[in-house]
Amino acid sequence: MQPYRFSLARVLDWRRRQQQIEEEALAALLAERQALDQARQDAEREASRLRAEPREDGSHVASELAAAADYRQVLRRKSAQLLRQREQCGSRIAAQRERLLEARRRVRLLERLEAAQRRQWAAAFAREQETLATDLYLARWRRPAASGGEG
Repeated sequence: MQPYRFSLARVLDWRRRQQQIEEEALAALLAERQALDQARQDAEREASRLRAEPREDGSHVASELAAAADYRQVLRRKSAQLLRQREQCGSRIAAQRERLLEARRRVRLLERLEAAQRRQWAAAFAREQETLATDLYLARWRRPAASGGEG
């Protein structure tokens, strides 16, 4: 009997590569979201620092106060923009997770098919071995009886 060979092995390998690509894409999006979160936290931390930073001598020049207020406004806009980008990234992550689930489903389908075909092959192999063992037994059983009558 021929050794087991899955006829769709190349397709299964291709599906596994597709799944890996989808996993890598998801990891990249998760890293992007983490970077956006970190940038937003940094912007908010900087705005908080500006609000809490008192002048040592208690004097504030109007231009410094105006510049700090303008910078805080820039930081708030940046934080809001980063929040919007994070939401958009979250939507892309959700879509990517769906693509990954679909890729995993396709791989599992082929893996189950391979397992079923392997079980069928093993059963056929076992039947063939049983038939061969039976034939050998019968051949040995008949041989002594045939040679015993001649001697």
